[in-house]
Amino acid sequence: LLTLYSGVDPQAFMNNCVYDMCATNGDQKMLCSALASYSNMCRLQGIILQGWREKFNCPMNCQPYSHYEACTSLCPLSCPFPTHQPTCEGICVEACVCNDGYVLSAGQCVLPETCGCSYQGHYVKPHERFWTEACATLVVCWYATCASNELCILEDGLRFCWPITYSTCTAAGDPHYHTFDGYYFNFQGTCTYQLVALCSNDPKLIPFTVMVQNNHRSSEVVAFTKLVNVYIYGLTITISKNFPYKILVDGQVVCLPFYYDNNQLMVYRNGSMAVVEVGFDLQVTFHWNSQVQVTLPSIYWGAVCGLCGNYDGNVTDDRTMRGGGIASTYELLGASWQVGQTVECASTCEGPLCQGCSTSQMEVYQAQRYCGIITQYYGPFWACRTYTVPKPYLEDCLFDACQYKGYHGVICTAVAAYAVACQKAGVNIQAWRSSTFCRKFVLHSVRIS
Repeated sequence: LLTLYSGVDPQAFMNNCVYDMCATNGDQKMLCSALASYSNMCRLQGIILQGWREKFNCPMNCQPYSHYEACTSLCPLSCPFPTHQPTCEGICVEACVCNDGYVLSAGQCVLPETCGCSYQGHYVKPHERFWTEACATLVVCWYATCASNELCILEDGLRFCWPITYSTCTAAGDPHYHTFDGYYFNFQGTCTYQLVALCSNDPKLIPFTVMVQNNHRSSEVVAFTKLVNVYIYGLTITISKNFPYKILVDGQVVCLPFYYDNNQLMVYRNGSMAVVEVGFDLQVTFHWNSQVQVTLPSIYWGAVCGLCGNYDGNVTDDRTMRGGGIASTYELLGASWQVGQTVECASTCEGPLCQGCSTSQMEVYQAQRYCGIITQYYGPFWACRTYTVPKPYLEDCLFDACQYKGYHGVICTAVAAYAVACQKAGVNIQAWRSSTFCRKFVLHSVRIS
């Protein structure tokens, strides 16, 4: 199976497979997982590998009245339109496919005549009819579909109605920006910037804006987020480094928790972070020091703009400036999203003090007592590596550690950013703080001479 195809080098997959098989005493599941990873990578390159599941005894367990196919459409015949073949674009998928004469309904293969309906979230049996409460409309069961807050997706070869997805944008460290679509860039401006805001005229979407203010901390090369403003429902929620474990609401200091409009807006403390939750599933977190995260539901797909990008699944347009066009530098990108003018702020850095570290200077901080803990073999984050790629977080940590000559305050902040990303991915990481490394969370101010 592991044959060298154009653009798909099997060696890394082979190494991982051998390592996992050895570590688990030849567990068959590890072999199947490794082969599936390689098969999926080949599929993305347009190469469909046939017969490997049968050859290596890696069957895909299918529901009754269905069978496995190595290359099939993502859009099968399904309720509520069992005779209508939907149009699908993109690469085929390996999946369990309903046998002839059956269609997909809520993850199961059923006879077309048994398809039911959904009305305002309630199930209606086939051929059932009823009047609405106002007796003005007769509802008859003809079709079925996912609820308005669900999407039809494929998971493990089976299709389900699944809740709307979410994506998170992060600004952490100096700051290192990770957009909704997965684009990474560094920008050290010290002004106030639009991180993300609604930029669509869709009346179904609730307007909001998240702005951040950055500042230098003993280095002209790096900057950190010091303040986050969330504008929602006519209120201004401010989370500031100057008011730890509290917030400002329209300029007034407020203790947590804070509730507004029948809990449509809540602000509370979760460990070391302030959490802003809004009824339509917007979430903003900031740990009063440098790391801010914004999580959005997919109903805002392609409807936002700012340093976090437009959340359209395309990383190539995440350098779009406020006025349109793609920025040629990160400084131009950041400056285009600057809001107002903070005293003595700047979106660019010039002069000898702005020179960053070289690659060789950063290498020393790859040791486990610095940033190496992020990628340490069988370390506290080992289980997370397949869910959240550690490389960008390691690079961010090395950059910050070098600028501050190994100061553990910024290293702990960088490592914590990866810890939060892993936890958001649902991974149970091991304890990474100890009596000698990042002992506890402290709101620190960097002072390096």
